[in-house]
Parts: sequence; C-alpha cells; structure tokens
Amino acid sequence: MRAGSDLLLTLCNGDGTCTPLSLSVSGGSGLGKTVGADAMVPFWTVAASDEPDKFYQVGGYAVSKDGVTQLRLFNASGDGTFGETLAEFPGTVLSVTEYAPDSSALEIYLLCEADGVRRIHIYDALKKMQRTLPGEFGCSQIVAAK
Repeated sequence: MRAGSDLLLTLCNGDGTCTPLSLSVSGGSGLGKTVGADAMVPFWTVAASDEPDKFYQVGGYAVSKDGVTQLRLFNASGDGTFGETLAEFPGTVLSVTEYAPDSSALEIYLLCEADGVRRIHIYDALKKMQRTLPGEFGCSQIVAAK
C-alpha cells in the first residue's frame, strides 16, 4: 500500500506480534514498533493540513488483537510509531480497501471476521463516522475500484 512517498508493508512475526515496515520510493526502509497483533493490514487516508480545506495523504494500519480491529495512523517518515486511533470495529481484519470517487469522499472498507461471520465495516475519513453493511459476506478479500 502506498501512502505519500512510502510503501507500507507488514511483517507478521509468528509469535502474536506484527511489525510495520516502511519502504521509501526514493530509497531506504525502516521498521516500526512491533505490536501485539493477530493481523495488521496497511491503508491510506487523508488528514487535514494547516491550510483551510486542504488535506494530505497519510498511512495507517488496521491492527487486530483479541477480536477487535483498530484503524491507527502510522508515522512512517518519523519515528515509526502508531498515532491516533481513528475507529474500532469488532472482528479480525482480513482485507482493507479505500474508495475515493472524488475530492469530497474517502471511505475505508474493512472485511473483518468475528465468530465465523464476515462483515464489511466502513469508516468515512472526512466525516469521521463509521457504519457496518447489513448481512454477512463470504468473500476472503474486498477491492474497490473507480
């Protein structure tokens, strides 16, 4: 997943922890802080800038632990730590995709599984609201395209 000039990847360590990995498109790499996680999937979103009505792209991870998934911002170009938690959803994350049809909309879709049931949760990054689609979904991955 690309956020700005960084590629965000995940190292699953096989011991109940995951480590974020940032690769700069201009060269270089860095490991973030290892966290206790059953799953960790990168995503991109936008954050407000100091200028009114201006946004910039940032990266983050959907971090799952003990049946709960948090959308957390990640400081790839700084100290490699996690920042603000944007939202929290039930279940373990299986897949994340973003949908930005125009400059007035950006939604992050998460496919999560809890108790054998897969549901799609949505976080609206501009309105800072979340919702869950009705029903169950038997898919193993979700992808959005414009």
